[in-house]
Amino acid sequence: MVDEISTNIKDISKFTSKFQVCVIAVPDSAIKEVADTLAGLPLNFKSTLFMHLSGSKTTAELSSLKKMGAMTGSFHIPQSFPGKKSYQVVGPYPFALKHLL
Repeated sequence: MVDEISTNIKDISKFTSKFQVCVIAVPDSAIKEVADTLAGLPLNFKSTLFMHLSGSKTTAELSSLKKMGAMTGSFHIPQSFPGKKSYQVVGPYPFALKHLL
C-alpha cells in the first residue's frame, strides 16, 4: 500500500511543503509501516504534527517520525459505530487527543 501511494506522487516536496498536520488513517496494522515510510521522505518534520486514529495503538507506532523531530499524537474517538443505524454523539468534546508533543 505504501509503495503504491509513494509512486503516484511525482514530487513529494510540492505535496507536503505547506502542510502542518498529517493524519495517518490506515488500518492499525499498517500505522508503523506508513510512519516508517514517511520518516524516510524529505519532509519538514519539525513543523509537522503526525497523528494516527487508532484506538488500540499508542504513539509508539510513530516513533520513527518523532526521531526525525516531528510532533506525534493520536486521536481517539471514544464511541464505535458497529451497525448501520445513525448515532448522535452527545457532549461538547466527543474525542480525546493524546501525546501531542
